[in-house]
Amino acid sequence: MSSIATQQAAQKLELQAQHRHERAALRAHYKPLPMYKVWKEQPQIVSLQVLPEPAVPTAHSAVARTLRALTYSVDAHQHITYQLDRKDVFRDEGCTIAILDLASDPGLAAALATAQQKFGPVLTLTGSEAFQRRALAVAVAHDLTCRFTDPQLDQLRQTLQQQQYGAAQAAAHAERECTTAERFVQSRKPQKEILAPSHLPLPHTGVWSGHFG
Repeated sequence: MSSIATQQAAQKLELQAQHRHERAALRAHYKPLPMYKVWKEQPQIVSLQVLPEPAVPTAHSAVARTLRALTYSVDAHQHITYQLDRKDVFRDEGCTIAILDLASDPGLAAALATAQQKFGPVLTLTGSEAFQRRALAVAVAHDLTCRFTDPQLDQLRQTLQQQQYGAAQAAAHAERECTTAERFVQSRKPQKEILAPSHLPLPHTGVWSGHFG
């Protein structure tokens, strides 16, 4: 029964989100090792450096929340129609899942997650080319791990995933560089500064300077 599949899909996505959260916290807690090229130009002692505990957002999965928010009804044919906010979004017809609300990205993501849990990781999309590309984009945007039987469609999925991963890595690297720079600036600040009024005489140090004619 697909109602069980939706619950299992939600649990699986929540677990995946928790694992991503823990990996991100671990990476943020340890200073990354320098690349060999950088180390060669400026040799330094490399050791495991623990950084202050970072503030990492709580793990969550938007698709899992959608799956848990679904309600459903069963008709005379034992087809299960799922609703989101009291609107039909998809229907499980046994061997296929029909999308009922083409304008709902959360509903489409929930349908893909349910199909993946019920039918396996490789899915066959039917319908217009525009719909298939949109379903693919929704799957990538929501970090779903499903693949597709259509070779061209699946190649596009891999390309989009690589682009998304590259953008995420670049953003994480930029954030780490910014944090490292801020910590370096803070470490260079003097612990204590003493300012004396300019009109006060300087203390005698045994060194005199001036011009003698």
